[in-house]
Amino acid sequence: MDRPSSPTPTARAVWSRGALPLTPEYGLELHSAALALLGDEEEIAHRLWRARVVLLLPLVDRLRLEVCGGLTHRYGARWQCAGASPELLAAGPDDGPGADSLGVDLGRVESVLRSEHGLQHERRWLPAVSAARQIRNSLAH
Repeated sequence: MDRPSSPTPTARAVWSRGALPLTPEYGLELHSAALALLGDEEEIAHRLWRARVVLLLPLVDRLRLEVCGGLTHRYGARWQCAGASPELLAAGPDDGPGADSLGVDLGRVESVLRSEHGLQHERRWLPAVSAARQIRNSLAH
């Protein structure tokens, strides 16, 4: 949908009083305070959800990247392979081809941390990864 670059002449008076904000992301919108006065609880809830997504998803992704990057640095791309033996993981990072270790989903990271015996001392990350996955899921679903 095309977003107007500026308010129409009709909307300019409302816009100039701050009741009709214009943002690059969402275009012209009625101010949240005006929505509250009108009793539009559904749109207020949507705006709160939108704000949480913008705030929390980058933090969730940063944690995911930190954990994946740390595991890859220590074990190579093998860490994400189901059933990787402790001996294989103990061999250290490899320089060979492997799956994109920074693209691993939080659910997969959680599953590997929970189930792989060779990563038991990495389980310190499990509470944070589980919480991040739950936050991501609650925002996305």
